[in-house]
Amino acid sequence: MSETSTPPPLHAHGEAGERRQTGEDLPVSARILEGVNRLTRYMRSNLRDVDGPSSLSVQQLGVLVDVRHGPQPMWRIARMRGVGPTTATDLVNPLVDRGLVEKSVDPGDRRSFLVSLTAGGNRVLHRGQRHSQEHLSRIASLVTREEWEQVGEAMAVLGRALAMDEATVLDSTRGGWRRNGSPALLV
Repeated sequence: MSETSTPPPLHAHGEAGERRQTGEDLPVSARILEGVNRLTRYMRSNLRDVDGPSSLSVQQLGVLVDVRHGPQPMWRIARMRGVGPTTATDLVNPLVDRGLVEKSVDPGDRRSFLVSLTAGGNRVLHRGQRHSQEHLSRIASLVTREEWEQVGEAMAVLGRALAMDEATVLDSTRGGWRRNGSPALLV
């Protein structure tokens, strides 16, 4: 079935004539979105205890991920998190207070800050990754090895495509993320 074709008739499920599409009935893009949304909810609910009783929010963990490969300007963190500058500052400052990231003046724009991961932030990030991998291993035990490898391959393909898309839409100026003159959707 093509992405633009009309889906087949709905299958009956549930009570009182409730009807839903099965996974196989959905177009590929809808199945991807459904899977990503479900995975995001699952991972979000399982990341709450990564940093002990005063756990970091998913957005704060995202900031640690955003700066794991090197310092990032605050405006870029705001763009990657899909928030405004004030909210980005509200995400970063508690991380600075906890010693997980540090801010330094951006030599390219002295009005702006660069945010860098500290050794403590790196430890929290690795703990979060281990925690996530443990939960995903539990999920992997529910499917065949072949199915799990297919998921891994599909995620690698999706990751490459997203990286290529980000490279085409990330403007290195303060303009940030763009596609055809419009802001691009950030997840």
